[in-house]
Amino acid sequence: MTALAVACVFDRSLNLLEKRSEISRVAFPYVTGLLAFREIPSIFCVLRKIKIEPDLFLCDGHGYCHPRRFGIACHLGVVLNKPSIGCAKSRLVGKYKEPANKRGSFEYIFDSDEKIGACIRTKVGSKPIFVSVGHKVTLNDAIKVSLNLTTKFRIPEPLRIADLLTKQLKHLPF
Repeated sequence: MTALAVACVFDRSLNLLEKRSEISRVAFPYVTGLLAFREIPSIFCVLRKIKIEPDLFLCDGHGYCHPRRFGIACHLGVVLNKPSIGCAKSRLVGKYKEPANKRGSFEYIFDSDEKIGACIRTKVGSKPIFVSVGHKVTLNDAIKVSLNLTTKFRIPEPLRIADLLTKQLKHLPF
């Protein structure tokens, strides 16, 4: 089995500065809640190709808002010793109230009495996203960054562009 990893570097104005991709073999089977063990090796392969060192990593997956409190955003941030944020399209664990149908509205996600993330409405009329701390950021900063990186679509622009590139590359013959 193979994995396609894409890494994109943006400036603070959301201009795409660099993009890289890597196809690599996957050694770990798919296990719910253990995404990092399957995908981190491929991510490291593509990150070695990046020439511009990122200040922060935005991961398509969870950080602290994870059954083991250590999702892919935590793994990446800790290993690289860089700030990281987990930004997912679906909830993995915890309970929350639905945020108001207004851009920027959010509700914290709790597991028992522990605050583990935030459910954020990035666009009126669309489903919320799920944001949590990866490494070296606060939850409030993770919320602000995720909202600042979201333009007219539901998910933050860097993740949206990386996802589009992945879909384009999947259709190319290798």
